[in-house]
Amino acid sequence: MNIAAVVGVKDECDLIQPCLERLWSVGVGPILVLDDRSSDGTLDVVDRLSSRSPAPLTRTTFDTDFSQNLSLESRVFRPFLRQHSPDWLLFIDADEFLICADNDLPTILGRSAASVLSIERYNVPLTNDPFIPMAGIEANDFLGVRLIAERERLSRTLLEESIGLRWIMHRDPPKLICRPERVAQYGMGWHSAADSSGQPIPAHAAEGIVIAHVPMTTRDRFVRKV
Repeated sequence: MNIAAVVGVKDECDLIQPCLERLWSVGVGPILVLDDRSSDGTLDVVDRLSSRSPAPLTRTTFDTDFSQNLSLESRVFRPFLRQHSPDWLLFIDADEFLICADNDLPTILGRSAASVLSIERYNVPLTNDPFIPMAGIEANDFLGVRLIAERERLSRTLLEESIGLRWIMHRDPPKLICRPERVAQYGMGWHSAADSSGQPIPAHAAEGIVIAHVPMTTRDRFVRKV
């Protein structure tokens, strides 16, 4: 099974290598890094990895016409998809890490006949001993990652009105993995998919996969994000 991924990145030099290595370790093959004009050395890391990666690793830049970043037939994705013809295509960010049952994504996907699967995301809480993924991390290390399971939708207005709430409790929308031949375009943020006629494609909940979202780790990374 050929599983490809598009990894969105913006100034994530600390996390891009462990993110890519994590994807390869669970069975992802070709990866396209979609860069939002990083300036912190992220692309230097990608270029260094591409010379010794276990699967094809390429990169491109967010198109200034954002609609091009949502269509699988656009100049952003078409060359990558035509070259590799993946059975499944995952959209994920550099600060997100897949946790799969048995560390085996192909087997999980092989059980599904759906066109689109949604993968729930859970924030990793901030602690005095933060979880900082290292390059080449062992799969079992992810089993001990603490995730915030009790979540709610938090708007900026709600947070401003209720100072006791914490943004880390926000329920992030799921990410998608799809069969690219059945999907034509995505909605903003790649959280929804549509066919060639523009009709939404229902996403089925993926079983045996979750995403650990690491919004903050080091102070330097926090400053870059702000």
